[in-house]
Amino acid sequence: MPAQSKVEAVQALTAKLKDAKAMVFVDYKGISVNEDTELRKNAREAGVEYFVAKNRLFKIALKEAGFDTDVDDLLEGTTSFAVGYEDGVAPSKLIFDFGKKTKDKILPTQK
Repeated sequence: MPAQSKVEAVQALTAKLKDAKAMVFVDYKGISVNEDTELRKNAREAGVEYFVAKNRLFKIALKEAGFDTDVDDLLEGTTSFAVGYEDGVAPSKLIFDFGKKTKDKILPTQK
């Protein structure tokens, strides 16, 4: 039986996914703490929620939210997520612009 904290984490992630208009999977390995802090600040200003979640829990939440897609190759290693609830383009623009600024240290995860 899974721990209650993990069940609650999956429930919270599922709720976020159901409300999302757009989501970007991000490989954040290689950015510094200062760059991460700046990215989070930029995300707040853009109305984007940027967070890190355990890959396994996120995968479960995707299924519970009704996304029946294979994302195993996207959920490897260090993965964070940029989610837009109001603007469907904002998460992609945020990560793209930040990637250019940091010389591609951070990139959208691609298949």
